[in-house]
Amino acid sequence: MATFWRLFDTFILLAGLVYISIKYVMPALRARGAEISSTIEKAKEEEEKAKELLKAAEDKFNSVKTELGVIMEEALKEAALDRKNIIEEAGVSAGKMAENIIALAKGEVEKQKRIIYLNAVEGYFNSAVEKLGKELLDETMTRINYNLIDLHGGKIGK
Repeated sequence: MATFWRLFDTFILLAGLVYISIKYVMPALRARGAEISSTIEKAKEEEEKAKELLKAAEDKFNSVKTELGVIMEEALKEAALDRKNIIEEAGVSAGKMAENIIALAKGEVEKQKRIIYLNAVEGYFNSAVEKLGKELLDETMTRINYNLIDLHGGKIGK
């Protein structure tokens, strides 16, 4: 008879545990699963935005490189023309002045080149920092979610 009551008590305990898990645990796990799905979708959207930003930054960098080449050509053409005119007008001393002007023009071109390059690098860096920050946040949340799933024996939604 004692065995019967032990089995009866065990059955009631199991029935209570099943009821509690169905009533409270399963909805919480389903809600967490929906939250995880939402987070994954947001991460995909952010990744697409980051790719678009990277593409825009690369396009801008390429246009800046092209513009830099044009500026450099114009500066060199102007310097060569100035040099030719000065040499014709002033002889040897004018030739030295022309070399100084060419050197200054190249320096200015290099200065402008550095400024444009630094602006482009800053844009790349800001895009990378933003993307990495989001990826690290998403990666951390993903690890937490997988750890939760492992704690519950991988039985979410079953």
